[in-house]
Amino acid sequence: MTPNMTVRCATTEDSAAIASIMRRASTALIRRTTVIGCAGLEAYIHDQVQARSVNQYYVATEGDRIVGMSAWRCKGEYLFLNHLFVLPSEQGRRVGSTLWSHGMNHSAVDRTRYLALDVYENSTLAKSWYQALGMNVVAQQTLMEVPLIAPKTTVYGDWSSTFLGASDPDYVRYGFSQFTLTTDRTTYTLGRLGPSLFRATPWAILDDEAALTALHVLDNNRALLCIGTPQGLTSAVRRRGVVLGQTERLTAPLEALTDRLRSAASSSGR
Repeated sequence: MTPNMTVRCATTEDSAAIASIMRRASTALIRRTTVIGCAGLEAYIHDQVQARSVNQYYVATEGDRIVGMSAWRCKGEYLFLNHLFVLPSEQGRRVGSTLWSHGMNHSAVDRTRYLALDVYENSTLAKSWYQALGMNVVAQQTLMEVPLIAPKTTVYGDWSSTFLGASDPDYVRYGFSQFTLTTDRTTYTLGRLGPSLFRATPWAILDDEAALTALHVLDNNRALLCIGTPQGLTSAVRRRGVVLGQTERLTAPLEALTDRLRSAASSSGR
């Protein structure tokens, strides 16, 4: 840590600065396909911090200036690093490793044994850093944008949805929300992401014409962001849309990561 840098729990007053850092330090693909690109990101962070939700936010500061942020949550034996972003002008000054160490030391609970995180494949510097600390890729997800074509018939089939349009309070405040869509096949949990995307997982929804028709009826200005395993991305599925990229899940035992960070700090004279 640099002499003037401190890490502390975020407050609601930090929400605007945190949102700004997340947007400035993320790629265009991340902003398009996650809540980071949504207009209500600041309000979402504010409400998460105020409610003391399962997501714990930290900020790195120099004086009265916030230079980085991280967000963590625990689930079972896993501590998940949801976000870690550093202002581009401050990268290379150990802000990220300081946030990382602080988050692992203050967010883990007694039953936590592993750290997990997701990284976009085009975030090459972040991925290299995580792997240098001993994290390994254990799963992959492919992101594909699929256009929703107007149905060729006025017979839509049987379906129902909790989609509420402009009256959805979460969407109004945050710019994203969840809803369910039920067809004769199954019930899907979907996302409404920003002004132009529905979000769905896995690939099976692409075989459900009633679901695709319903989404077009609900909002014909949106495409479908479909997320699934690379193994399910058959040539037939690939022809349905445009592959945007891939994310990777990395994990490692917390104890081993703590030892590596301690060793790195010692060797650098910290």
